[in-house]
Amino acid sequence: MLQEMVTLLPALSGPRCLAACVACAIVGLGLWVGGARYSRHLMSLTLTAVGAVVGLQLPKWFGWTMNGGGTAVALAVVGGVLGFLLHRAWVGLMLGVAMSFWTALICWVLLNDDKPLAWPTVSDQTTARTYATDLWQLLPADVTRILPYAAGSAMISAICLALLWPRVATVLNWSFVGLTLLIACGIQAIVIHEPNWMTMLPAQTWAQATAFFGMIAFGSIVQWKIAPKRKQKSSVAEPPPSIS
Repeated sequence: MLQEMVTLLPALSGPRCLAACVACAIVGLGLWVGGARYSRHLMSLTLTAVGAVVGLQLPKWFGWTMNGGGTAVALAVVGGVLGFLLHRAWVGLMLGVAMSFWTALICWVLLNDDKPLAWPTVSDQTTARTYATDLWQLLPADVTRILPYAAGSAMISAICLALLWPRVATVLNWSFVGLTLLIACGIQAIVIHEPNWMTMLPAQTWAQATAFFGMIAFGSIVQWKIAPKRKQKSSVAEPPPSIS
């Protein structure tokens, strides 16, 4: 499974790329074992950054004759507020994206018939829609038949989990997201620095899957212990103050 992930990751090289991958892997390590403790704050900061980036590019996308600084600030504020107020919804969505990613990877490993993925060529006329359409058409038939249902089931399961058991969804979310970042960036750093180290990883898919879910469980248990608990309202009414 991890060997197939290497073929799907972009080809990077150089000391700067290596440093960036190591830094992202360290961030993923922190999120894997401690993200749930600061979940609401991390969600607000993440959506603030996303809003700022999107707002900065918004005038270019729509051809507006205005500076992108104003829209960046506005969307950053809106994103931060929504991330804080709608924390449970964003946790379910983020967990769904992480689970869908691993579901898609498993579908690719099991159904690709040992064929490498051929990425579409990019030209001046390529847009996000045309690129996604070309990529979908290049996938094997079995993958396109199973992947939408599997990824959709993962997304729906994550959202339902966030609605029914928000604390469980929170610890699972940061465990999935942190471990995904740690594995992807860690593997990329290994490929850049010393590709021969990849031979030290277990080749069997079942062994890699067992180790992965074991690490998910470990991160979830640690975060469950350190995550702030929801305060319960006392059901015993306080006696009225006595009048002396």
